[in-house]
Amino acid sequence: MCGILATVNYTDNEEFKVRLELLKHRGPDSTKIMKKHNVCLGFARLAINGLDEISNQPFCIEGIYLICNGEIYNHKELKDIYNLRPYSSSDCEVIIHLYLKLGLQETIQLLDGEFAFVLYDSNKHSFFAVRDRFGVKPLFFGTTSDNQLILASELKACSFFNDVKQLPAGHILDLDRLEINPYYTLSLEIKEHLNMKIQIRTLLEQAVEKRLMSDRPIGVLLSGGLDSSIIASIVSRIFKKQGIPLHTFSISTNKTSPDYIAAKKVAEYLGSVHHEVFFTPEEGFDTIPETIAHTETYDITTNRASTPMLLLARYISLYTDIKVILSGEGSDEIFGGYLYFHSAPNSKEFHTELGRLIKELPDFDVLRAERTMSAYGLELRPPFLDTKFIEFVMSIDPKEKMTKIEKAILRESFVGYLPDDILWRQKNGMSDAVGYNWVDYIKFRCKSLNLTGVGKYTHNPPKTKEALYYRQVFESFYVYDKILDHMWLPKWSGEQKDPSARLLTHFTS
Repeated sequence: MCGILATVNYTDNEEFKVRLELLKHRGPDSTKIMKKHNVCLGFARLAINGLDEISNQPFCIEGIYLICNGEIYNHKELKDIYNLRPYSSSDCEVIIHLYLKLGLQETIQLLDGEFAFVLYDSNKHSFFAVRDRFGVKPLFFGTTSDNQLILASELKACSFFNDVKQLPAGHILDLDRLEINPYYTLSLEIKEHLNMKIQIRTLLEQAVEKRLMSDRPIGVLLSGGLDSSIIASIVSRIFKKQGIPLHTFSISTNKTSPDYIAAKKVAEYLGSVHHEVFFTPEEGFDTIPETIAHTETYDITTNRASTPMLLLARYISLYTDIKVILSGEGSDEIFGGYLYFHSAPNSKEFHTELGRLIKELPDFDVLRAERTMSAYGLELRPPFLDTKFIEFVMSIDPKEKMTKIEKAILRESFVGYLPDDILWRQKNGMSDAVGYNWVDYIKFRCKSLNLTGVGKYTHNPPKTKEALYYRQVFESFYVYDKILDHMWLPKWSGEQKDPSARLLTHFTS
């Protein structure tokens, strides 16, 4: 996890340093700035692979400058195949060597990882920015009327620039042509498969194993839900073979919350070193402004779930040496795990909705998990968002996913990895399962606030006092309200205004 910052035609060197400092939480280990021609590159580093000073970015090799926030999981394989000779231990350096040998387009297609990078070719005066296929790593850009450009890992570093927006996942920004073009589009084509469950299990295990590439300690977020429990189980099996203890982390409001009970059971089953973190609803509500400062969104469900995750990230940072975190984000979007999928009218609409959710991951679930962990200098890695895994799962006939209990095919693929009652536990959103008193308390507190001004909003107008509160807190930090295209709400659920799964017909626990 790192913070990257790049500007073009920006001459205020002191202000550049201030902007880079705003990203220091993402990379607390070191900062470095390079300038060439009209391009300035800044890097705030969290050292994960290659802990020596020579692995610090920005890199400059043969006139090619690079800053990259991310991990390239196949960097050793690429070095061998293309006979590359990097001088540092960084996995990201391989990008420059591939670019020199193959060019940008072919280089990007070869990268297996999660990344957002800026590359400046000072020989050709060419400037590019690239974001990974599913937008795990964030990247924003903005302009001014006098042709200044800024790119940054987070919105907070882009203040006073115009028309700030996210670089879409799977896209390249080519400054020479002033174009944003896709380099990757997820296929929604359905294929016939044999041994689907074996392939699901094998591909996910491979996705987890490659994400254990780290020179710093690794832990797993464990809510006790299906997805995080599967990831924890896979990591546990690998670590046991290596004689490494697995650290798992859960958070809840009390010992009767669904997540506390389930996570404790999984941790005992796996024999992990389990960290149980508790927070009071009052503490959570007081943390909401900090949450919104980091999530950079006013979306309801995102901030409800992000606040406990932020508190958990704070605990991990303060009380452990863990720096890399694996989590279960992405599973619901590719398997149709949200309870509202039970109301899908047919398999075609079910499949189309999955495609929409995957495209919007950078606005919601991935944003929540990535920003809350990075707020405290932790790197998030979600194995369910592995390219090969997603491509396979999305090629499965959606009729196989339209089952009585959500994600049945995933559950069946991991029989024996978890206790049966965990393996078949119903989907329960994090903001609810940490303790039902959490969301109830937010609503209670917001009702007592003297909030006015609902009528002034034309874009995503708040429909509840809670939504208005988030919006006004957001506006105390940011002016970019259109950074969020729409609010997250379950589809096929009538006029429901609240995103909570507890309000859906199929919720039973």
